[in-house]
Amino acid sequence: MREAIDKGELDRYSQTNAQFHAAIYNASGSKKIPKLLNLLGARMVRSQFRSMLIPGRAEASYGEHRAIFEALQARDPERAEQAMRRHIATLRETIRTSWDLVRN
Repeated sequence: MREAIDKGELDRYSQTNAQFHAAIYNASGSKKIPKLLNLLGARMVRSQFRSMLIPGRAEASYGEHRAIFEALQARDPERAEQAMRRHIATLRETIRTSWDLVRN
């Protein structure tokens, strides 16, 4: 992800982002979550890619993913949950902003 940002390769960043999320879904142990998210996949990827077009979002997203990764690596479920909740809240606001830009 870092390399993709540094090279300005937003498509590659989006692909790596999807792989990161898939790894977490698959590691959850749930059989329903990955199936449900695969059904929503195309819509999620479009929203994620559109959000990357907002200046500074790729860098912020990378920081959010890094925090999640570090919490998971430390096997700290509370910290991982907090990092994921921050990521979701920020992404929700970013998607709202990106839709506002498309509409205007």
